[in-house]
Amino acid sequence: MDPSTQALIAARQRPAGRAILTQNWDDLFFLHWKYDAAEIQKRLPSGLFVDTFNGDAFLSIIGFRMSNIRLLGLPAVPLLSSLNELNVRTYVRTADGKPGIYFFSLDCDHWLAVKIAQLAFGLKYKHAKIRFEAAHKQLSCLRTKETTLANYRWNPQSAPTTATPGTIEFFLLERYTFFTERKNRLWAGQVYHPPYVFSSAKLHEYSEAPFLWNQLLPTHSAPHLVHACRGVAIEAFALTHA
Repeated sequence: MDPSTQALIAARQRPAGRAILTQNWDDLFFLHWKYDAAEIQKRLPSGLFVDTFNGDAFLSIIGFRMSNIRLLGLPAVPLLSSLNELNVRTYVRTADGKPGIYFFSLDCDHWLAVKIAQLAFGLKYKHAKIRFEAAHKQLSCLRTKETTLANYRWNPQSAPTTATPGTIEFFLLERYTFFTERKNRLWAGQVYHPPYVFSSAKLHEYSEAPFLWNQLLPTHSAPHLVHACRGVAIEAFALTHA
């Protein structure tokens, strides 16, 4: 097994200690585009490097609904227990080879959750109006102060499965660490959940508007890969120095 796959497998282990946040991620869709690695690298904080699969770098748009959100084992707060999110991410490694995700943005439809996530995790959360119809596999998102509505419609096509180590699906989906920059220092946050049970999906409508919201050039092409997942229960842990 190649070292890159071994590093991804190692990063799936649950961290020691107590999670600071638990929640469910429900009805996810993943859209993956091949993207110019040099352009991505220009946008990364110092200490992060583009991760590639067979020489290809990727940008992804992921949408889902969060539910059963709880802080430090406390009961769910009704106004914050269910939210919608649309994020733009890429795939990175540190200088010592630790794999993870870097988020260019995370759009969310609750302003208080946006503020909490910015403070607790240093992530680039933005407020947006998001409509998620899980039964019809539809999501629409309009970021505050933007004018373009991003619409998505998809349907799972294949039988659900988990990703096999060494495949492109494993490279894109089996990521449990995110990196963020705070006060010019690189930090790592880790989540833990069972492997995604996903299907390939057919895409009926999509938008590259979130790329433009983040000053990323659109590809003007359909995603190279599309996946869907019914959901996972996750634990999130406090930031550590990367």
